[in-house]
Amino acid sequence: MKKKSRHAWALLVVFMMLTFLFPGTARGSTAVSILLNGKPIESDVEAYIDENSRTMVPARFIAEALGGEVAWDAASRKVEIARGVLGVELYIDENIARVDGKDVEMDTVAVIHQERTMVPLRFLAETFGMDVDWIAETGTVTLTKVISPDEIRNGLVKVTGTAVNIRPGPGTDYEPVISKVFQGDELFITGQTGDWYQVTRLAEHDKPMGWVASWLVELQETVPAPEAPLPGEKETTDDEEKEARPIPVLPGDLAGLSSNRSALVMKASVNLRASSSLESPVIGRVSSGDWLEIIDDRDGWYQIRLADGETGWVAAWLVATRYEPPGKDNYPVPQRNNPGLMIASWTEKAAPENPNEGDYPEGIPENLPLLTDIEVFQGEKEITIRVKANGALSLPHALRLTDPYRMAFDFHGILAGERDNSFAPLQIHTYPVMQVRAGQFEQETVRVVADLKDNIVHSVARLDDENTVEIVLKPVFPMEKTVVIDPGHGTRTNWSSTDPGAIGPTGIAERDVVTNISRKLGEILLSQGYAVIFTRQEDTGLTLEERAGVANQTGGVFVSVHANAHPDRSTAGTMTFYPGTRGGGSEELLSTSKLLAELVQRELLSHLKRPDKGVRQANFAVLRNAHTPAILVEIAFLSNPEEEKLLAQEDFQNRAALAMAQGIQKYMERLQDGSR
Repeated sequence: MKKKSRHAWALLVVFMMLTFLFPGTARGSTAVSILLNGKPIESDVEAYIDENSRTMVPARFIAEALGGEVAWDAASRKVEIARGVLGVELYIDENIARVDGKDVEMDTVAVIHQERTMVPLRFLAETFGMDVDWIAETGTVTLTKVISPDEIRNGLVKVTGTAVNIRPGPGTDYEPVISKVFQGDELFITGQTGDWYQVTRLAEHDKPMGWVASWLVELQETVPAPEAPLPGEKETTDDEEKEARPIPVLPGDLAGLSSNRSALVMKASVNLRASSSLESPVIGRVSSGDWLEIIDDRDGWYQIRLADGETGWVAAWLVATRYEPPGKDNYPVPQRNNPGLMIASWTEKAAPENPNEGDYPEGIPENLPLLTDIEVFQGEKEITIRVKANGALSLPHALRLTDPYRMAFDFHGILAGERDNSFAPLQIHTYPVMQVRAGQFEQETVRVVADLKDNIVHSVARLDDENTVEIVLKPVFPMEKTVVIDPGHGTRTNWSSTDPGAIGPTGIAERDVVTNISRKLGEILLSQGYAVIFTRQEDTGLTLEERAGVANQTGGVFVSVHANAHPDRSTAGTMTFYPGTRGGGSEELLSTSKLLAELVQRELLSHLKRPDKGVRQANFAVLRNAHTPAILVEIAFLSNPEEEKLLAQEDFQNRAALAMAQGIQKYMERLQDGSR
């Protein structure tokens, strides 16, 4: 009797444990929460855990949640669920299901409950390729659609956000945050669900790290490279190509090749110092969009000369550097005193002369500039908009908008005049600008908008009186004979370090390799008569958006130079990217960027003889923010031991530079003869 009692007690303990671990062993006794890709989903009949410890859900509910369809056959008591080409049949009170025509045994059965067909959630979810987890503490089932890395093609992303959270699951509700990654970091994708990627670090690609939001990274998507000759391209033999493309002897002296140099300021306010040191006294300031003549350089500083003859020193890491080809004597200082013929204007003089006088209308914050004048001028190749205020006017924030095309410039200030917050649009009808309008966009923001017929390049600068900002708008085409070269990475961080990019097996940094190749590319282009602008020559303080912004202010083409990396060190080859659709570029801009990418890729393959990894479309920050034809070149894989050795060789670097230069030259020729 005592032995039987001990046995009964043990059974009771087991039953209690099962009840604790799987609450709701009686049908429908305990509700279950369901998360699909991190978001809760609900049904009119609650899910429950059945006597076989399986979560049961309405068939129609789970089919629709998974993006499938459901059908019910009353005669055979069969429920059919289909998603894509995959179909599943379940029969009420039977544990045999048919999956794609094959019998599969289940560990529970479908039932009728509250006049609804209830089916086992885990069986269906896993059959349709989802991961299923049970969180006992909260009684929650999580469903995660995971795509394999092979389906994601290249399986590599670069972080575009400044500081991005890595979470334990695919959603912002998943806590706590596992770690953070930073702009420029490269991650390898191990899976995907919805708008989230499961990622790991490149050095640990076999160990999943967590989940990152797809909108904070850039995926390297695959687009097949063309194999046939491009339209208008003449076929040549290998011997002809070798004869036509000698490897140049590069002097390694950009300044010696150039007739003069100038600096384009890319920050809102940059100190002008008495000498080349951060400890040197500040003797003035220059603003974003200012062109400065360079007369000397020293230890990462430029000595510059202003229009009034004053000289000083600016930090080279806060500007882009322009080299003029031999024979061109003038550096590109905007002709601010002669913008052209004024063709439209708006004026409101009913404003205090000084923003500190206290005469502002009731409810308007004091110390804000009142925008009193907007004038539009037509020049030979551009439209100039001058915005004037009754006090110091800060540079506006520029936005490119589409559908329809327009450029918006947000000024910190108040639009003068009656408080109707706008004025009648100024009709322009001079390509590419149709009209200019302005209004009080927010309480302390005036938005000036140029409605456009097409993409434009633009520059913004504050004139000497500090009360006037000048906006210059020019069409992208015809193309300026200018190339903006962006050596990848090399960005200074807040921790006094520099982004090195990828690191090869022997420790070679991408930043150093692409700096050398970019200089060689610049030398070749200068010798061919192109103006060349570098977003950086050593390290830089410019953001990715500001690097693209250099091209937006100067015109020409934008070429970002990189070396690739992959967790599989056997991966090798050359690839070239052009912008995706997210940047809002016109069809002409995207098609010409693609043409540029194809021509450069062709030349790289011919000169370097590396595997063809294709011409691809991607929404990298430097590409989607460029308003001009833009490409990003991945010359070879630094992570591949063989290609790392090649990338370190000067001959290979020379060939890469020559290939890109000849691809760019062919592109410019195509645009000139109209065969694009």
